[in-house]
Amino acid sequence: MNNEVSITALMSSFGRAFHAENEDHPVFADHLAKELMTAEEYAAVLTGTKQYVMLGADLDTFALREKEFLSKHRVFEVDHPLTQKDKIERITRAGWTIPDNLTFVPADFTKDNVAERLIDGGLTHL
Repeated sequence: MNNEVSITALMSSFGRAFHAENEDHPVFADHLAKELMTAEEYAAVLTGTKQYVMLGADLDTFALREKEFLSKHRVFEVDHPLTQKDKIERITRAGWTIPDNLTFVPADFTKDNVAERLIDGGLTHL
């Protein structure tokens, strides 16, 4: 993909489209998301992207639900440290296992350099 478009925006659109197309009982069904991407962009994300960043992930369960996606992509969830601590406690309380390909990146969006936090967390390309 040789364009100036935000890869994060494309990945977000892809995530919504992939979920709507592949989940038997989707939490939400954003069937329009795929139409915002070209076929080339969708295919590139599906086959060539190895990292996925979620900013302000809150209690989103994408990385826990989408096992096929997670088997091929490393997911970075960026959120406030207290929110992440609470989320991890809730995941543990639910008896779920945090996938190896899921990395929690603590960041206070009002104070921290998010790019630096992501690199510190293991993101290899911005």
